Amino acid sequence: MTTNYDRGTALERYVAKRLGGVRVGLTGKATADVEAGQLSIECKERKAIPDWLRDAVEQAKSNARSRDLIPVVVLHCAGDRHDDDLVIVRLGDM
Repeated sequence: MTTNYDRGTALERYVAKRLGGVRVGLTGKATADVEAGQLSIECKERKAIPDWLRDAVEQAKSNARSRDLIPVVVLHCAGDRHDDDLVIVRLGDM
């Protein structure tokens, strides 16, 4: 039986390999899951990603395709500072 820990470890290894980085692993300290160049990466796996988020990524991808640009989604929570907005880029576009 595959545990959540095993799935998380496999995801971290995959991301590290894909981005040419290293899996930091459990150190007992607050560290990234993966470090790749200037990126400090926290890996999360969920059973489902909300449809509205997938739709936003697809819209960005569709808009970028015609001009050979990198699709990016910016998520803003009303009332928050824009410095706290989230930026989403597909791994394949990195």
